[in-house]
Amino acid sequence: MKKSAYLAAITGLAIVIANSASGADGNVCDDLAPPPLPSSFEYAIDYQQALYTWVNCFAYKTVAGVKADKEVRQTGPFVALKDYGVHPAVRIWYSPESCRLARSRTPGHQRPRQS
Repeated sequence: MKKSAYLAAITGLAIVIANSASGADGNVCDDLAPPPLPSSFEYAIDYQQALYTWVNCFAYKTVAGVKADKEVRQTGPFVALKDYGVHPAVRIWYSPESCRLARSRTPGHQRPRQS
């Protein structure tokens, strides 16, 4: 990794950590909207800062229609019952679009007709 890219990554992480706790008006997490698309930012670090703040505030839980898995998922792989996963277990959150797609492919639900 180039030295400039490494320094940019460290600077971005420091900005995210510093800005995710609280702002001058109180809690940064109050009324936090999802970040815009990455293409709307001039610099990638600005998008990363907005995204990390949104994720660190658990704001994705408040988006209408978002559903969580019923159980925590292991990340595996498993060899002889030993976990060789690269990170701890995770809980997956699904967008409303993903939920509709999953329901449409579940037996007992009718698929929408395509014209």
